[in-house]
Order: sequence, then C-alpha cells, then structure tokens
Amino acid sequence: MEDSRFDLRRFDLNLLVVLDALLTERHVTRAGQQLHLTQSATSAALRRLRRAFDDPLLVAHGRELQLTPLGLSLVRPVREVLADIQQLIREPVLPDSGLRDRTFVIQASEYVGMVLLRPLLEVLAERAPGVSLRIETMDDSYADHLQHNDIDLLIAPMHTVIAHRIREFPHEGLFPDELVAAVWKDHPTVGDRITKEDLRTLPHLQHAIRSGDQIGSMLAQELAAHDIAHTVQATTSSYTLLPLLLQETRMVAFLPRLLAESLKESAQLRILPSPVPLPAPMETMYWHPDRDRADPAHVWLRRQLRTLAATFAREPGDRL
Repeated sequence: MEDSRFDLRRFDLNLLVVLDALLTERHVTRAGQQLHLTQSATSAALRRLRRAFDDPLLVAHGRELQLTPLGLSLVRPVREVLADIQQLIREPVLPDSGLRDRTFVIQASEYVGMVLLRPLLEVLAERAPGVSLRIETMDDSYADHLQHNDIDLLIAPMHTVIAHRIREFPHEGLFPDELVAAVWKDHPTVGDRITKEDLRTLPHLQHAIRSGDQIGSMLAQELAAHDIAHTVQATTSSYTLLPLLLQETRMVAFLPRLLAESLKESAQLRILPSPVPLPAPMETMYWHPDRDRADPAHVWLRRQLRTLAATFAREPGDRL
C-alpha cells in the first residue's frame, strides 16, 4: 500500500514554517516566539511534524535540544522550499539604483569570512558589481552595533552566549556545521581515530570567545558533560590561527568541519570524528528590525547568503 504521510492534500504546508523555526532555534519556546505562537501551539505542531516524518526531529540533550540525523538533513531542503515560496510571492523588485554604490557592513568571525563571505564576494562580482562589503571581526560591542543599526548583518553561532544578548533581533539560521577533532598530520600518538582517553590526556588548543571580561567555551562545557577532564594548553580567539598552531605539537583542537576541510592541506591537519556527540553550531544572521523588509537591497543580500548557506547543510559525517 502506498504511504500517504507526505500526500500534499493531507499535509499542512504551514507546518513547514514551524519546522524551519524549530530546526533553526532548536528550542520550542523561542521558535514559537519567532512565529508569534504560544508554546502549546508550537508543541502541538512539533507533535504533528514528528508523526508526519515518523521521527522525533529534535531530542533533549541536557537543557538543550539537538537535531536528529533526519532533522539535520531537513535543514537545507526546508529552507530552500520556503525561500522559493517567499521569492515567488514577494520577491522584491529592486530599482536600477538599488544595488549601485552600496556598501554592506557585516560583522562575523574569520571562519564565516572564509567559508561564506568569500563565496559571497564572487556572487557580488557577477550579479551586483556595484556592491562592496566591509567585513569586520566581532568585538564586545556587537549588540550595541545592532541596537544602533550601525551594521547590516551580524553572523554568529545561535547557541553561544552571543545569541542570548541579541535573540530578540530579526534573525535566520544559515547553516549548521559539526565540530571535528583536528591534530597535526604527523601526530606522534593519534592515528586514524581519537578516543575519549586521548581527549583526557592530550593537551588542548581551544577556541574561545570573549563576552565582556569573560572568556567562555561551549566545548569545555560539552566535554565536561561527557566526563572528559582535559588540560587546555593554549586558547585563541582566532579560528584561522588555531589550526596553524597545531603544527608539530601534540595538541588536539576542535574545529567546525568546513573550516577544517578548507585548511586541511595548508595547515597540515588530520581531521577525525569526535568520540563523543557534540552539537552542530548553527551560524545565524541577525539584523536590525528597520532593515527587515523596508530595505529591498538588504532583503536581496540575505537571500544571497541563504542560497549560499543552503549548499553547506550536510548530515554529520558524510564528508569524512
């Protein structure tokens, strides 16, 4: 008998909007707030989605929700479908001068600059040669820059402390990227796999983000949750410097896969899957409400980023 779970005549397409919010926010209450739905209505929609896909989609991990493999695989197609519908219904018609002599200011990490903004520059050169970017690294004033409408976009991981200060701003998830372990390609003790015991005994090189006067690390909290006590030999706020510091050392570091793969050869890395499950950071773009729909060029820029980011969505481990 033919399975009719995904018969469009029986499936409420409005659920795709809720699904996109849940996959982005990974939090029922925040997804509901984004859509102006009550928590009970959002929970009811999640139950319907779970029945439709015959999968939990999001599962509890401590105090957070993580995407199941199926949930993670849906991030890209759901976003693409909604983007196509949005473009069909309300595609902004830009005046001839809409993309002339325009400079967009984007704050982002070096990592995002390498894997997302560099390809964006290629798109701009082809489709909007009058547009330029001013790319700034994040500083402690990122929330003030957004509040005062000083920047066009901030791109930052959704689940970090950063998100808690600015989550009320309009935002959209761009792409998740799993964390992988990385060591020098000629590491003296680590071979084709890395174990939990390796993580306990090897010195760690750690990326850290600064918020005010405090340096915090999501990774340290995650490793502690898996009972992995470890020694941090060095920290750096530079994602691009981090892999270079691994060369000719015994240190281990965790990197977003896209960054690790892009620097694998030049930084002489060996990339290994984590021996414990780790959340896949969701890089998210934030902007001031005044730029939400009133600025067609800004809407156009967000669409280009959304399209580029959709090519990054992968299931964990499919590129190892």
